[in-house]
Amino acid sequence: MRILLIAASAVALSGCSWLGHMSDSDYHQYAQGAYMGSGSCSHQVQEPAPAGCWSQTMSHQTYQAPVQQQSYSYPQAPVQSYEMPSYQAPTQSYPAPVQSYEVPTYQAPQTSYQVPAQTYEQPAYTTGGYGSHAGTVYHQGASHPPLRGYYGAPQPHKPSKFYVAGYGGINLQGDGEVEGVTTGFTTGNIGDGTTIVVADGTEYGWDTDFDNGTAFGAELGYRATKNWRFGLEGSRTTADVNGHDGIFLGADDISGLDGAALVGLATPLGATVGEFLADGQGDIEQKGVFLNAYYDFNEGSRFRPYLGAGVGLVDTAINYSPSGSPIIDDSATAFAYQGRAGASYNVNGPLDVFAEYTYRATEGVDSDNQIFAGTLEAESSQSLVTAGARYNF
Repeated sequence: MRILLIAASAVALSGCSWLGHMSDSDYHQYAQGAYMGSGSCSHQVQEPAPAGCWSQTMSHQTYQAPVQQQSYSYPQAPVQSYEMPSYQAPTQSYPAPVQSYEVPTYQAPQTSYQVPAQTYEQPAYTTGGYGSHAGTVYHQGASHPPLRGYYGAPQPHKPSKFYVAGYGGINLQGDGEVEGVTTGFTTGNIGDGTTIVVADGTEYGWDTDFDNGTAFGAELGYRATKNWRFGLEGSRTTADVNGHDGIFLGADDISGLDGAALVGLATPLGATVGEFLADGQGDIEQKGVFLNAYYDFNEGSRFRPYLGAGVGLVDTAINYSPSGSPIIDDSATAFAYQGRAGASYNVNGPLDVFAEYTYRATEGVDSDNQIFAGTLEAESSQSLVTAGARYNF
């Protein structure tokens, strides 16, 4: 209220009247000195001023109403301080037990293998001439034999101790000589109606010609040294009879007599003894076992020529039936020998192939003559051309 009176007095002193309306907010601003005026003016109040409306005369001077503000002091609430006690959690220590495991030690057994030293003796190899190495002979040290194939030439397989071999081929059966001694007898019709009286102990015989036959064999061998080897051989050969010729009785050739003379017939057959024997029917079969020895040349090479020889026993089975009339059908065992030449080639590792020629001869085989009394001794020879394979263990 005091403020309002001061404001009204100031307006009246100014000599100027203000007609207006003030709101509550404008009034407060006015009371605080927000409104100032200057000069003089007169306004007529036309109606009663409503509440909050002022009509005053404002002085030329500016008046600012003092503003008094009340200050209020509030005591601050005391700050309370709480000191939290310190808490130390107890520490518990649990030592973990240490477990010890002792692992047993395992010692693997040691096996010692001693590989036998193998010695290869090979000729020195000379280069074909290359730069400064022309004509140089290469060695593997002073205490070793020279090596062949310095530039990686393939080395032949070193033969082992034992081997097996098999072969097959052609049997070129040689002419067989049949000779014997007869007891005394009288021939048949010799063609002219007469006969011949043959004395006891008279010699007779003929030659037999054979066709080419077959030869097969197998051998189990042992190599004693680098060059020498030995083998036990089994063989079988066959050949067919081609014909007989050259028959003689005593000192006479009886090929021109009638065939009835041989078979003891009184009636002539109309065919001579030569023609009768020329019809070759029959065969010869020989089974033999030989112990052979070989010498191999060119040791250390894939290609190895060799020579061999052997002795053994041969069972000879003879079947001579000229013109269908059996003369000899018998078998006997006799001593035989052979000589051999061949060459082998190492194909791969333990396998060799070979080709060879064998000459084999058999002593006379005694047999009975079925036409007229007497014994015969048949000799035979063979030339075998064979090829085969050898496996070295």
